Amino acid sequence: MYRGLVLSDLHLYARRTHGWHLFASLHQHLRNCELLVLNGDTFDFQWTVLPNLAETVEAAARWLKNVAQRYPHCQIAVVLGNHDSHPRFINALGELASTTPNLEWHEHHLRVANALFLHGDCITRPGMGSYDLALYRHRWHSDRIKPRNLATAYGWVDRSGVSHVLPRLVYPRRKTARRILGHLDRVAPGVTAGVRDIYFGHTHTPFRDFYYRGFWFHNTGSGLHHRHFNVLHFHTDRSAVATSAD
Repeated sequence: MYRGLVLSDLHLYARRTHGWHLFASLHQHLRNCELLVLNGDTFDFQWTVLPNLAETVEAAARWLKNVAQRYPHCQIAVVLGNHDSHPRFINALGELASTTPNLEWHEHHLRVANALFLHGDCITRPGMGSYDLALYRHRWHSDRIKPRNLATAYGWVDRSGVSHVLPRLVYPRRKTARRILGHLDRVAPGVTAGVRDIYFGHTHTPFRDFYYRGFWFHNTGSGLHHRHFNVLHFHTDRSAVATSAD
């Protein structure tokens, strides 16, 4: 079998994350993994604790390169989310992928045999197409980083529990699954043909094995403080593996 691991929403470099510790805890799993999918919001550029965007982009690229070198047997697929879709990072990813054989990146989604991976920010509004998603992600393309006092206030919101409950109310599973399928039909007709499992993040609401309209949906949770992280393993028949992406 083809062994894979998918996780999302580490939000590395944000003050509110314990993603570093969570990723380090996966070492034994990664030693036996053949495909690691970082399914969006791996990095958080606007909320970075580093002095500026340029240093954070450089640090993010260096972190990815180190992971790729530490696990040379593992193909690493970076799928972008709204927090890490910044044009400067995209340029850095392109350069990194060109010199790192076991690293690739995808702006919107990745399909491997009967599994499909996307960040999930396409669920923000009903009927989102490519233009709508690009417009939504543009909000995170500023070179300015958020002030420390605002990040501290955001941390208190997390501790209050509001940020746990709200996503569950706004994005119930059935509505979320419906919007994901609608988005994929608009931006990549036919991409779900033969797909069994759809993995996404964004809502920070972990679950697995939610069945809707012939597909199993799985959410990978979040590496932010006071949230639940949901690393998911997947297996695919090696003879059936074929990779396609946006």
